[in-house]
Amino acid sequence: MKNDFYNRINQLSEKQQAKYGKMTVQQMVCHCTDFYRLVLKELELVEKPKISAHEAIEKTQSKQTVPPPPKK
Repeated sequence: MKNDFYNRINQLSEKQQAKYGKMTVQQMVCHCTDFYRLVLKELELVEKPKISAHEAIEKTQSKQTVPPPPKK
């Protein structure tokens, strides 16, 4: 899985269309980096997620996007 992640990162370019959702390459890289920083306890969640980890995994496996948090 780690190699899949590295391969995906290495294939990114600014001209590439989003594979899931609507993030730009820069946003996606930041998003992925934040996830790993959370796992490594280098970053702490400020807000409680709106969906469970189980729901997020199901959406990912079915190629659906996770809804963004509501705007304040």
